[in-house]
Amino acid sequence: MQSSVHLYGRIIRGLVPLFVLCLLAAACSKIQPVPEPDPNEQTEPNVDPTPEPEPEPEPEPEPEPEPDPEPDPEPERLWVDLGLPSGLKWAECNIGADAPEAYGQYFAWGETCPKEVYSWTNYAFTTSGNDWDNVKFSKYITAEDYGPADNLTALDAADDAAAVAWGNGWRMPTDADFDELKKNCTSEWTEVNGVYGRRFTGKSNGASIFLPAAGFYSDSGLNNAGASGYYWTSTLYRMLPFSANGLFFSSAGVYPGYDYRCFGRPVRPVTR
Repeated sequence: MQSSVHLYGRIIRGLVPLFVLCLLAAACSKIQPVPEPDPNEQTEPNVDPTPEPEPEPEPEPEPEPEPDPEPDPEPERLWVDLGLPSGLKWAECNIGADAPEAYGQYFAWGETCPKEVYSWTNYAFTTSGNDWDNVKFSKYITAEDYGPADNLTALDAADDAAAVAWGNGWRMPTDADFDELKKNCTSEWTEVNGVYGRRFTGKSNGASIFLPAAGFYSDSGLNNAGASGYYWTSTLYRMLPFSANGLFFSSAGVYPGYDYRCFGRPVRPVTR
């Protein structure tokens, strides 16, 4: 019996080293050797990839410019049909006025803009002189004493205050137009909104216009306003070309006449 125990003991002791060797072999088979780095191999650094750039914000669209405001429309010019044989219509107001009784603007004959002083020295067509007996002109001359005669007796459209200011067929009345007005209308001295003047009423249809007694300008002074009316025609006074024809009236009546071209007078336009 004892010899059997010793026999088993020796067998076990002989198997232990063998068992240990098996365990070591199994463990070694699971361990992989780490290869040594190749000194010639280039290695990429372990860095994060470059991030994608954030997209730039789209620019806000610029606001569209506002369109230029439409110019104010030309005011409608009102006229009156007095039933005249020619069919001519007369404006309700003077140039520069907003009501029939308003005086409006004043013009030297042949000039198209109002001004502060009305004299020979600043008259558009004066070439020399400063009085009726020595003044000379560049245009509208019927006698050599007043410059090179061109024998123009009616204003060109470019020198017509009504044609320039209002356009659309408006013009200053001629000497003959005022004559037709006087023959085919009655007139009375009257007052409109505190302004004195004359009302011309067509004999054939009863329509009327009111011309205020707006006076006239000489140099820088307004004369006879409220007492007399002086209105230019577009017709030169042929006999004395330093003057032009006009319509003149007061409380006493209506009469034709002429006066210095450099004086400032209102204009009542006409059209067809």
